[in-house]
Order: sequence, then C-alpha cells, then structure tokens
Amino acid sequence: MPSSPEKRREQSRRWYANLSLEEKKKHNSRPKTRNAEKAREHRLTYKFGSGSVEYKKSRIVNQVNRCVICFCVLDKACLDHNHETDEWRDVTCDKCNSGLGMFEENISILKSAIAYLKKHALLPGQRVSLSRARDSLVKVRTSEARMLY
Repeated sequence: MPSSPEKRREQSRRWYANLSLEEKKKHNSRPKTRNAEKAREHRLTYKFGSGSVEYKKSRIVNQVNRCVICFCVLDKACLDHNHETDEWRDVTCDKCNSGLGMFEENISILKSAIAYLKKHALLPGQRVSLSRARDSLVKVRTSEARMLY
C-alpha cells in the first residue's frame, strides 16, 4: 500500500477510473457508514496522514469543545488547515470552516465583507424599507459599473 496520502489518492483514482459504468454505479450506491465520526476520522487520516486525528482531538480538548471563531459548541468539528502549506491550525465548526473556504482565506476579502456588514447593519427592531434597499442596490450597481470602465 502506498505510504503517502497523495500516492493513496492517485491509486484510488486509477482504480476508480478502471471500473465499468455498472461497477461505478454499484460502488457509488453502497450504504454509507453508520458511524459518521469514524468516517470523518478516516477521511482526516486519509487526507493529512497519521497523527491528524490525535491532533484534532487534543485541539478540541484545549478549545473546551468550542469553535475558535464563533465559540459555538462543536457538533461537527473541522480541522482547519492552510491550503498552501497543509499546516494544521485549530478546530472550527463546519460553518466557520466553510466560510473561510468561501472567502478563500483572503484577509482583504474578509475585511471587505465586514465593512459591508457594518454598512448595512440594522439596529434591533429596525426595518429596511423597500425603497431604501432599492436605492442602495442602484448605488452599488452604479459604483460597480464605474469600476469596470
């Protein structure tokens, strides 16, 4: 069996590519594991190698079972990592981990998103009128059009 995760992934890709269409359908329709946590641990080991599961568990204990970003209780804990170096960071909740990925771990994009949220923040009990929302949208589209030309 190949030793590195990259070699294992490549071997799996070659194996799957050689299956017939019927075999692929059978493979893809097989029952999934009943133990979701065990499946996540398997994927974590497959992706990052041995030691990643223990690291994740130790981080969860150190973080008192809380996400480092939103501080919610970790239902589905994700081991966050740097996508360029694959260096492990902390454990986040699924939503925060997905959010970081959606923002491409780009600090300037995150700052822009924060500025956007602050600009459009509402006070408790305050409502947005449709005309105000429409005017804001027109201003945004006009400024975007100016940036294009």
